[in-house]
Amino acid sequence: MASLPGQNGPLHQLSRHYRAEQRKLAIETHIKFDLSAADTVAELGCPTRHSLRAWYKDYLEHGDVRIKGDLDYRSPMQYRKDLGLLAA
Repeated sequence: MASLPGQNGPLHQLSRHYRAEQRKLAIETHIKFDLSAADTVAELGCPTRHSLRAWYKDYLEHGDVRIKGDLDYRSPMQYRKDLGLLAA
């Protein structure tokens, strides 16, 4: 049976949860490929271009790779509240 594109890359796994090391590799590869999400996903097997872009945006904002388990992680809703974009 033929595999789907991106299913055999170093980041592919059955779970949709990725460790910080995997996200860091994805971000570094994304930068190496001149921010081409499609090329990065094809190379590594990231789950989606959307996830990769979100990881990269978070990396630019915070200067580090963060995951939900990190103590300083804020959900997108909490982040908007903290910025005053949503009522508390």
